[in-house]
Amino acid sequence: MRKELPTVENVANVCTHAVCVAPASVGARELLLRSSNAPQAIAAVVYGLALCLLFAVSTTFHSFCCCGSDK
Repeated sequence: MRKELPTVENVANVCTHAVCVAPASVGARELLLRSSNAPQAIAAVVYGLALCLLFAVSTTFHSFCCCGSDK
Protein backbone atom coordinates (compact mmCIF):
# COMPACT_ATOMS: atom_id res chain seq x y z
CA MET A 1 0.00 0.00 0.00
CA ARG A 2 1.34 3.42 -0.96
CA LYS A 3 1.97 5.89 1.84
CA GLU A 4 0.30 9.24 1.13
CA LEU A 5 2.38 12.32 1.87
CA PRO A 6 0.85 15.30 3.65
CA THR A 7 -0.58 17.95 1.35
CA VAL A 8 1.97 20.56 2.47
CA GLU A 9 4.80 18.25 1.50
CA ASN A 10 3.25 17.57 -1.91
CA VAL A 11 2.90 21.28 -2.61
CA ALA A 12 6.48 21.84 -1.45
CA ASN A 13 7.68 19.10 -3.82
CA VAL A 14 5.85 20.68 -6.75
CA CYS A 15 7.20 24.16 -5.98
CA THR A 16 10.82 23.17 -5.37
CA HIS A 17 11.02 20.90 -8.39
CA ALA A 18 9.40 23.51 -10.64
CA VAL A 19 11.82 26.18 -9.42
CA CYS A 20 14.79 23.92 -10.20
CA VAL A 21 13.98 23.73 -13.93
CA ALA A 22 15.29 27.27 -14.54
CA PRO A 23 18.69 26.81 -12.82
CA ALA A 24 19.08 23.46 -14.58
CA SER A 25 18.52 25.22 -17.91
CA VAL A 26 21.02 27.95 -17.05
CA GLY A 27 23.55 25.34 -15.95
CA ALA A 28 23.06 23.34 -19.13
CA ARG A 29 23.60 26.45 -21.22
CA GLU A 30 26.75 27.28 -19.26
CA LEU A 31 28.11 23.77 -19.72
CA LEU A 32 27.45 24.01 -23.45
CA LEU A 33 29.17 27.39 -23.69
CA ARG A 34 32.22 26.10 -21.82
CA SER A 35 32.60 22.97 -23.92
CA SER A 36 35.66 23.07 -26.12
CA ASN A 37 35.05 20.12 -28.43
CA ALA A 38 32.25 18.01 -29.86
CA PRO A 39 32.25 15.24 -27.21
CA GLN A 40 32.04 17.81 -24.43
CA ALA A 41 29.20 19.61 -26.23
CA ILE A 42 27.28 16.36 -26.70
CA ALA A 43 27.79 15.46 -23.04
CA ALA A 44 26.63 18.93 -21.97
CA VAL A 45 23.47 18.68 -24.09
CA VAL A 46 22.64 15.16 -22.88
CA TYR A 47 23.29 16.02 -19.23
CA GLY A 48 21.44 19.34 -19.43
CA LEU A 49 18.40 17.85 -21.13
CA ALA A 50 18.30 14.96 -18.69
CA LEU A 51 18.46 17.30 -15.71
CA CYS A 52 15.77 19.61 -17.06
CA LEU A 53 13.53 16.66 -17.94
CA LEU A 54 14.08 15.15 -14.50
CA PHE A 55 12.75 18.24 -12.77
CA ALA A 56 9.95 18.78 -15.31
CA VAL A 57 8.69 15.20 -15.07
CA SER A 58 9.00 15.23 -11.29
CA THR A 59 6.99 18.46 -11.12
CA THR A 60 4.32 16.97 -13.36
CA PHE A 61 4.21 13.76 -11.34
CA HIS A 62 3.82 15.56 -8.04
CA SER A 63 1.22 17.91 -9.55
CA PHE A 64 -1.09 15.25 -10.97
CA CYS A 65 -0.42 12.09 -8.97
CA CYS A 66 0.05 13.47 -5.46
CA CYS A 67 -1.91 16.72 -5.46
CA GLY A 68 -4.88 15.42 -7.45
CA SER A 69 -8.41 15.75 -6.14
CA ASP A 70 -9.44 12.17 -6.95
CA LYS A 71 -8.76 10.79 -3.48
